[in-house]
Amino acid sequence: METHLRLTATDRKDSYGLVPLRLALMDPSGRELDNLLACSGQPYRQAFRAAANSQAGSMEPLGEGVYNISKAFWCGSPGDYETCYAAGLGPVVFDLDCRTHTGRGDLRVHQDGNRKLAPGTAGCVGLLNEVDLREFVAWMSEAGAPTRLVVDWSLGTIPRPEPAPLRVVDAASGKEIPCHPILVKGRTMVELRAFVEAMQGTVEIDGGTIRVSV
Repeated sequence: METHLRLTATDRKDSYGLVPLRLALMDPSGRELDNLLACSGQPYRQAFRAAANSQAGSMEPLGEGVYNISKAFWCGSPGDYETCYAAGLGPVVFDLDCRTHTGRGDLRVHQDGNRKLAPGTAGCVGLLNEVDLREFVAWMSEAGAPTRLVVDWSLGTIPRPEPAPLRVVDAASGKEIPCHPILVKGRTMVELRAFVEAMQGTVEIDGGTIRVSV
């Protein structure tokens, strides 16, 4: 999996009535490298739907799905933050093209340029200020910049990769310690730590590996 962008919703609304969105830059392994806040849709239309159920003219956030994201299209010359397409679009836009069926079109990532007077977008991903826009442009200017945006509203249309299995190893020898699977998954990590500490040992978690010293 290549470097990509991931857009998710928070569980609150801001003073305008918009749900703050988390736009994250993800590395190929799925680790978050950086993030920015964004918005999508109008304050009175904060309904989150799958791409197939998202309709043109709804003024709602863009639908859950996977989108191709284009290079930067500047209104003026590249790096010119003064020349803008319109008050609400800002100086530079990145086109979005959904990889599956959707009723929406003309979706982009751009600055929510008139946020103080008319907050929100018609469904595009709106960055909240010029500082964040510049940071996003920097992301998209790097070698190997993202070409894919995953919009995940937790509606179930985005596949979730299975986490890599955890390994328990002896810290001194580096050899794997056979353990019952229940001891190395989720909440039972507390049980494993308590068991080792009861024997005056230590537990160190390093990515998908648990190093045990007893």
